Amino acid sequence: ILPELVALRGLMKRKFPNPRSETLGTNLAEMIERFSNGISYAATKDEHQQDFGLISTSVGTLDMDTQKLEENLRSLLLDVDLIRPKREGERFIKRVLLKSPPSSERLKIDAYQYVPEFYVKTANKASAKSNEVEEREEESSEKQEAVAAQ
Repeated sequence: ILPELVALRGLMKRKFPNPRSETLGTNLAEMIERFSNGISYAATKDEHQQDFGLISTSVGTLDMDTQKLEENLRSLLLDVDLIRPKREGERFIKRVLLKSPPSSERLKIDAYQYVPEFYVKTANKASAKSNEVEEREEESSEKQEAVAAQ
């Protein structure tokens, strides 16, 4: 069905199904659950600091259990972190502030309890193979030492 929809890609722009944003998949039940019970959010530019984005969304209600609120916040931060640019070493989430609309009080949250602070690229295939070879050599030398000890 996706090849038939490719003609609409230009019209839909970022709303077009994409496996990276997890809007395209084969597990239909999981996707229905996600879209029916999930929340939507959008990033906007900060009006005072144009280099930064701002996401304003709800993670729960005041009468919810704190563990459920924390789980919702963790899910949101992990979802935002998944779409980060894949540049090594950069902090993507700079700060997290929680506020409850009836009050003007803001709570600063350490986002790096829930997501990695810095992005580390996975090794390329050549270095992954060299690491594999080194691990095999270490295993064989350990086996030889064990045999020699007997």
